[in-house]
Amino acid sequence: LIMDTKVKGIIIKLIDYKDADKLAQIFSLEQGIITAKFVGVKREKAKFKAVAQPFVFAEFVLSVNGEHKTVTSVEIIDPFDKLLLDYSRTMAGYVILDMIRRLIPEGKPEQDIFILTLSTLKKLEMEDVNSTLIDYIIKFIDMQGMAIEFPNSKYVYLDNLTGNFSTTRTINSTEIDKKVYSYLFNIFNSQLKASKNEINNLTQN
Repeated sequence: LIMDTKVKGIIIKLIDYKDADKLAQIFSLEQGIITAKFVGVKREKAKFKAVAQPFVFAEFVLSVNGEHKTVTSVEIIDPFDKLLLDYSRTMAGYVILDMIRRLIPEGKPEQDIFILTLSTLKKLEMEDVNSTLIDYIIKFIDMQGMAIEFPNSKYVYLDNLTGNFSTTRTINSTEIDKKVYSYLFNIFNSQLKASKNEINNLTQN
């Protein structure tokens, strides 16, 4: 049984498939991460050649036949093409896409993270790269229920086993550079508090 479905999503990865096709991993608002095929997209005058690119945010119409999905129509909402004009912004964007791909199970909707990702990619086009990326990582981890604790101390150590910060040095810990930790600490306190209001506002609009 073949049917059509429509999703809004961001292309997070593309893989060559057969001679002229590509498989796209799409992080969608409605269904989480899904895999869909762009047929013939590697040909020179392919219909979706400009669309089948990482970072593209669009509304996709998919033809669904069992577990197989094929892209039949695309309406671009935001290509986030400004990210590709600056190397550091491009790399930060790929860190975000890679986090989604590695840490979110396929087929699991994550609407808060989807909204956070959209707003962060937009910020990456214009605002400071480092603080924007760190802010995203902190919020992402918090939304996944793995909140990082940031103790207020002069000497802070990273526990290599748990991945968390501590004021106690152990055989499995590494001292964190004071300037680096201070930067993380300030971002955590100023931006994480605002994140809940930001997400609520985006969700309600």
